[in-house]
Amino acid sequence: MKTITDRHQFILKKLSEKGKVSIPQLMEEMAVSGVTIRKDLKMLEQKKLLFRTRGGGTIHNPYAVERPINEKEFIKTEEKKKIAKAALPLIGQNDSIIIASGTTVFALARQLYPTKKITVITPTLKVALELINRPNVEVLQLGGLVHQSSSSTAGSFTERVLDELSCGVLF
Repeated sequence: MKTITDRHQFILKKLSEKGKVSIPQLMEEMAVSGVTIRKDLKMLEQKKLLFRTRGGGTIHNPYAVERPINEKEFIKTEEKKKIAKAALPLIGQNDSIIIASGTTVFALARQLYPTKKITVITPTLKVALELINRPNVEVLQLGGLVHQSSSSTAGSFTERVLDELSCGVLF
């Protein structure tokens, strides 16, 4: 490969054929250094022609395959239960804990039946609904824009409430 244009065309052709490329493979096929390939991949990514990945590039956005929260709940359920059980002894009486968004921490909420008072701060609607009628659990639901993919709140209002909590303004 003589020119940068030749290399870029070659990389894009390989991507269209296979959907992904690897740096070692491109180094061998184009007889150029890994540094050169990395620079080429960076330039092509800046032009939005590919997504860089560890060790190469792909035409598919590796971050776009995020599954909805209601699907994730049923993946690796036993592992999530084990993690939740391991976390339970870490919660003491009169503790305030944050249970964020995610199916693993929701597994913790499902198993949370404290014998002494605790406060749970959460942006997640499902966590709040799970805990709202439990004895010894006070629930502070964070407000803000509710994200459909996670059923939890986020944004500047949520951040402001968390800032005030960390400064002791609300408690």
